Amino acid sequence: MSVSMLLTRLAELRRLRQGPLEPHLDTYVAHVIGRGFNREIARRHLWAVSHLSTFMAEQGLPAHGLDEKVLKLFLRVRVRYGRFYRTDPAAAWRMLHLLRELGVCPEAQAVVLPATAKIVADYHTYLLQERGLARTTITGHLSVARLFLTDYPIADAEADSRLCADNVITFIQKHTRRRNRGTAKNVCLGLRAFLRYLLYSGRVSCDLASAVPRVADYALSTLPRCLRPREVEQVLRHCDRHTPIGRRDYAILVMLARLGLRASEVVALSLGDIDWHSGQFCLRHTKSRADATMPLPSEVGRAIADYLRHGRPRSASRRVFLRHTAPVSGLAGASNIGFIVRAAFHRAGVLRPNGGAAHLFRHGLATRMLGNGASLRLIGELLRHQDPDTTRIYAKVDVKALRTLAQPWPGGAA
Repeated sequence: MSVSMLLTRLAELRRLRQGPLEPHLDTYVAHVIGRGFNREIARRHLWAVSHLSTFMAEQGLPAHGLDEKVLKLFLRVRVRYGRFYRTDPAAAWRMLHLLRELGVCPEAQAVVLPATAKIVADYHTYLLQERGLARTTITGHLSVARLFLTDYPIADAEADSRLCADNVITFIQKHTRRRNRGTAKNVCLGLRAFLRYLLYSGRVSCDLASAVPRVADYALSTLPRCLRPREVEQVLRHCDRHTPIGRRDYAILVMLARLGLRASEVVALSLGDIDWHSGQFCLRHTKSRADATMPLPSEVGRAIADYLRHGRPRSASRRVFLRHTAPVSGLAGASNIGFIVRAAFHRAGVLRPNGGAAHLFRHGLATRMLGNGASLRLIGELLRHQDPDTTRIYAKVDVKALRTLAQPWPGGAA
């Protein structure tokens, strides 16, 4: 769609055709419409960009002179003269990103980071490239590192000898108080990893990782929280499959319930990963970072096909499951799946146990398979557990098998 198709009045067209950004307006309109914005929102974005173009002409700036400083100055001027609309920042930044994609504007120059920010950036590179950790693990480690640097700033120039074991203990006491055992354990793990990196990179002069205490977390001490079969079916029944969003949510819930997928795996699923002829699909972003081939049951395949044919909005994205509000793109992350699952629980009136909402389906599938006679090895293969000990926890929910091993209570009935 071009500017002339979006606007009908000749006066509007003449006003828009001004400034250094004029040659790129048609491309901008096609870019906005292609990401699911309706005509009215596209008009608002176009007007904001036209005012930006006029502002640049008044400042004597060419198209390639657009950068972050120019955008911030333009928005401040709009606010000062009372012409600011809430869509202006998004529209202006979208134009800058588009011009950089087209090669019109140069990429942003590297910013000189403060010492603590540089340490976090270097730590992120270390975790990603040298340790090869998963994205979610890196996110958790970085959050702990930022907390520690907030309490105890470290100079980047030379090794800091002021830190001691007392600082480590004080930090842990402060940030694990009133936290559950799992959160406290993650804080200690993240801190231990960060302190080892500080020693490795020469930013501290002694090994402080050994001062981090271990959180008591006994293996197999708890039962897996899960949904009962009737609750799973109740959640699926309450999906409105007559709306596009309802078809999407139903397909996601069926994949979680029937295949035990992780939320991150559902988010990352691409159109090219599904082989409809062989009835299989490939998981390329698993927790172990290794591709896995999974069967595509007929129920799951029908739900995905129904969404692709009658619910999925048009988009250049290759992700299977998309946002249904502009800008139309793939779901941002596993947290989006959690929102969808929690909303489904609310609709169905299911009181979920504490824990990850999407993971309850995974535990429910394993428990149901065990009750139907499946072996722990088969369950581990379906859930793609790297360590067989991870699957052992489900042995505790097989009450029938455990009764054959239970000894009679002394002095009681056999």
